[in-house]
Amino acid sequence: MATILIVDDDPADRGLVHRILGNAGHQLREAGDGAEALAQAQTEPPDLVISDLMMPTMDGFELVRQLRQNPALARTPVVFYSGTHYLESDAKALARAFGVSQVLTKPAAAQQLLDAVSQGLRVPRVKAAPAPAEEVRQRHPGLLLARLSQENGSLFAELKESLARLEAEVAERKRAQEQLDRLNSELEERVRERTAELEMANRELEAFSYSVSHDLRAPLRAVGGFARMVSQQYAASLPAEGQHQLERIRENATKMGQLIDGLLDLSRFSRQPVEKREVWPTAIVQHVLEQLQGEQAGRRVEICVRELAACQADPVLLEQVYANLLSNALKYTRRRDPARIEVGWQEDLGRRVYFVKDNGAGFEMDYAGKLFGVFQRLHRPDEFEGTGVGLAITQRIIQHHGGQIWAEAAPEKGATFYFTLNRGE
Repeated sequence: MATILIVDDDPADRGLVHRILGNAGHQLREAGDGAEALAQAQTEPPDLVISDLMMPTMDGFELVRQLRQNPALARTPVVFYSGTHYLESDAKALARAFGVSQVLTKPAAAQQLLDAVSQGLRVPRVKAAPAPAEEVRQRHPGLLLARLSQENGSLFAELKESLARLEAEVAERKRAQEQLDRLNSELEERVRERTAELEMANRELEAFSYSVSHDLRAPLRAVGGFARMVSQQYAASLPAEGQHQLERIRENATKMGQLIDGLLDLSRFSRQPVEKREVWPTAIVQHVLEQLQGEQAGRRVEICVRELAACQADPVLLEQVYANLLSNALKYTRRRDPARIEVGWQEDLGRRVYFVKDNGAGFEMDYAGKLFGVFQRLHRPDEFEGTGVGLAITQRIIQHHGGQIWAEAAPEKGATFYFTLNRGE
């Protein structure tokens, strides 16, 4: 990008040009009149100068004349950008005599300004001949006097009108800023209140989890332990009915412990932060299947794992998703010989959809809405064991990743669970 020197005695006009050219990536410097600009240019030569004409101390024409007389600056392209009254035919003719081909009238559109600068930078830098002394002597003072004469009659009216517009604009901006400050303050207060509520809810949830893990599990273990002791030490003196009742106590204590563990898992996974990175799910699936070898022992199980596309996910949480879905698939295909399980993915309307499919017991789609509820089960406990928490955990994890999960199934024809994740980078 080029280094451009902006010369104008009006800070507002300088600022406008600075914003337009700055957005285009140029390096910019500013000067308040021709004398200041000449001093800067002699110290650090710019690639291009964009200058007003009428300025105190030294106007634009004198600035260009001084530049052309300096061998180090003579080839510097110049763009004149000035008010309407300055750019009559004599002014433009004198500008051409100084080697200035780009002459813009204020206010110019941003694109006009950018095009003029681009053209000025593209033109080969040929040393401009000094302006003819006679033409400068005749036209330059005349332009200054003509401008002053025009301004005497209209300057006050223009100044008054400009001040009125400026005051109105300042008042409007002040009102807008006050409204924006008020809205920001209200929003910040609501955010603080909401944050405090969420923090309180999290603390209450943590307290509840602690209560469950200690206050409920401890007496539950005691019930199961005492039932086992009675069964072991007094089995000979108990009738068959009494032994049966003790066994039922032990079974229900075990089941209640599993429910509490599931509830704690649900709480933990709901609060666990998601640390996404690029993940290749195939390796995760293979690791999960190794952990589930015990559930395949003594059975004919055909498992097909396709090469799964990369995604953005938390690898620990994604492993829990596949562990829940694959353990369910192995459980509900227990009565199939052979059991068939397929793990794959597909593109659907620009989404990356992963799935786990089985040929197991399936379920009625009328009850699909209950699948992901806590402690909701679609099969009797004597058919398939479980607590009804695994799919609820799976749904929470996928939702925390910004994805969706759903299922398709039919009774005795198996089920397919689908979920979406963001693409890998």
